[in-house]
Amino acid sequence: AATPRLPRGSSAGPTLQKSSIADRRRRRYTLALPGADAIVVHAGLVPHTPLENQPRDAMTTMRSLDETGAPSRLPGATGWAEHRDAGPLVIFGHDAVRGLQRHARAIGLDTGCCYGDHRS
Repeated sequence: AATPRLPRGSSAGPTLQKSSIADRRRRRYTLALPGADAIVVHAGLVPHTPLENQPRDAMTTMRSLDETGAPSRLPGATGWAEHRDAGPLVIFGHDAVRGLQRHARAIGLDTGCCYGDHRS
């Protein structure tokens, strides 16, 4: 059966504000854990940057901070998680090179088991 479609130019309900649309897009990259004061993200969150201002690339590809403190997908010397000192606990992956990470406000779960390394 064909999916019903609205006539061109019609509205199916209240119009979303641009800020609401941006917030919905941003939230699809994170998962809040109710009652745990924790958030799950694929790669990382830029330290000292509110969730609503996090760049999508940081949430999906970041592993490190470069020498200027900017997010980097390269496994550099400075991991972003060790700089997280406020906000909810962040649970993340995408950093098998560093393996299991335990920081005050971030836990990295990527132990590289998909590459043959052992789970910790």
